[in-house]
This record gives sequence, C-alpha cells and structure tokens, in this order.
Amino acid sequence: MMNKVKKTLPFTLDRSSDVRLSVQMANCLRKLIVEGVYAAGDILPTLHEFSKALNVSLRVPREALAILEKECYVFPRPRVGCEVLARNDKVWYGNVMFILPGDEGSYYADVFIGSIRRILAREGYRLEKINVPSVMDGTNALEDLSAALAVRPTLAIVLYGSAEVEKTLREKSVPFVTIADYSAKRKGSAGNIGFGRNRALGDFVKECVRKKVRKVTVIGFEGNEGEVDPSAPLAAEGIEAEKHNIPVEHGDGFLSRVQRAAFYKMKELLAKGIDTLYFFPDDFAAMGALHAIALLGEEKASNVKFVTWANKGFAPLYFLEPARLEMDPAAHGRKVASSLVEYLHKGILPKTEIGSVFIPGETF
Repeated sequence: MMNKVKKTLPFTLDRSSDVRLSVQMANCLRKLIVEGVYAAGDILPTLHEFSKALNVSLRVPREALAILEKECYVFPRPRVGCEVLARNDKVWYGNVMFILPGDEGSYYADVFIGSIRRILAREGYRLEKINVPSVMDGTNALEDLSAALAVRPTLAIVLYGSAEVEKTLREKSVPFVTIADYSAKRKGSAGNIGFGRNRALGDFVKECVRKKVRKVTVIGFEGNEGEVDPSAPLAAEGIEAEKHNIPVEHGDGFLSRVQRAAFYKMKELLAKGIDTLYFFPDDFAAMGALHAIALLGEEKASNVKFVTWANKGFAPLYFLEPARLEMDPAAHGRKVASSLVEYLHKGILPKTEIGSVFIPGETF
C-alpha cells in the first residue's frame, strides 16, 4: 500500500558546506530510507513540495531523486510521484546501461525503462539510463558515451537502435542488445528485440476495408522520425490517403507548438466537411486536433470519425473512447525485462517482440 509522506521534512540543507545541495539532499533521504523513517511503498513529496520546503530550485530535488533512483532506493511513478523501494542486503550482480539516442526521453521511454529497472533490480542488476543526443551530427555525445562506458557495464541496451552507438559499444567490447525494428541481429550484438510501431497497421487497414472507408486524412508534423504512416497499406487496398505534415519549429515548447498547429489545421479541415476518417500518428498532434473537434459541440463532434496513435496511460482525452493504435510501455517493459534476465542468467536472448495493437473504439 502506498502512503504519501508528510510535506514537513525532518532535515535541512547546509548552504555553507562544500557538498552540493543535491548530494546533501540525496544523503539525507537515503539515511531516512535506510532507518525506516520512509518505508517501502511510501510516496515522497513532489519536486515542487521539496523545492518549497527546502527553499531551493527544482534542480536540487530533481538531481537528488535521480541519484536515489540510480541506486534503486526510489522508483518514479508517472502522475503519482517517487515511491520508496523495499531494501535488502542482497548482492548486486552487475550493472546494465540503457542507452536512449535522442536529446530527451518520452512518456513511453520513461515508463518502459522504469518497468525494466524494477524487475532487473529484483534480480540483482542495477540499471542506469544514458541519453545520447545528436549522435548523427556531433562527436561530443559519443565521447560522453565512451566516458560513461568506463564503468564497464555487464550489458548495454540500445532503444530504437543507432549505428553510431552500436559501433562505439563494439569498439569498447561491451555486450549489447538492440530494441529496434531490425530484420536481423546486428553485428557484435547479443541479439535484437523486435520493436514494431507499425505492427497494428494491418489490423487498422483491415477494419477500414471492412467498413468500406474511401478516404483517410492523416494529420502529422514534419520531421517526426518513426511516425506511423498508413498511406502505403491503405493505397494497396484502394483507399485514398491524404497526408498533411504540419511544419513545426523545434526547440523549447515544441510539443505545445505541435498541439497548436494541429488544432488550427484541424479547424481548417473541418470547415471543408467531415466526410473522411482522420488518422493522427502522434498523440500530441491528436490532443490539438481533438480540441478543434470538441468545439463543434458534442452532437456534431460525435460524427467525426478518427483513429489515433496512443500510449497506454497517456491517450488523448475525449468524451468518447477513441479507436487507437496503442503501445503499452509498462507491459512491454515487463516482457523485455524477462528476456534480459534470461540472457543475464543463461547467456541466451530468447526471441522477443513488442509493438502496437489496434483497439477499436467509439470514434471508428
């Protein structure tokens, strides 16, 4: 049972000390967990609550909790907070490095990695996440990765795959597993876990054929690598696919701009009529588009048919259950972790595949 701990903190930070505030905070929290003041299952205060109680910036509690997460004292639970994990005296057998190419994480990656971390910790393996930004056009990121590999991890995991990262792992003789849409095992790897974003497209297209859909309007945004594109399989069945890739400037506030751009594009298309099936290959684009649909009023909005991409637990909100191509990061993490544990124990990676599933809903 999870309990929210009191916001009043039984410790303070010493600003005159040479020890960084985030390290001081991590040390204090670790001591409270070890002594049982914060018990397994307790939910720690939020970043904002810590910041206010200690009179520090959000960076301090964020860094402190990241330290404790790496040490497996706490586990971040999306929309809940950091949960204190049960402690024991068992031996740690090794370190697993999870490498995420790209500048930032995502809801899917965070929940997916968290699910894997929890199971590996139970089996005696620590997991550390490493972000590797700009691997395609910068060497600094790879130099940072090389430095991180000095700890000699027992195993590295590369999410989505990256030729540059994989080459670095081979050069450092680090065993690694890829999680990507590869058709074969990569050179030097222990194996590949199939990652199928497009796996549910077949079932979606079959449903379009069954319901005699004549046209699908796709609303995405430019530069969305890995975006699910139903155009080719729809065309193969004689269904017209009209694609709208909205230009969106990257940088701070990017996802908010995606939502706004999709909102205005949807308003523009709705003004021309609703005799089509809309497909949103991105959940943030869907959020903006659905706001535009909702402005029609419930009666008219219920006549707009659409299918959206969604992550379980982070699906766009709507007054009807949306038809969707869904990824389940928590379930995927458990499945992948089971295979990784078998590899770590036996040296053999079982064939494993994860991907999207088509879930019919009230909107299609």
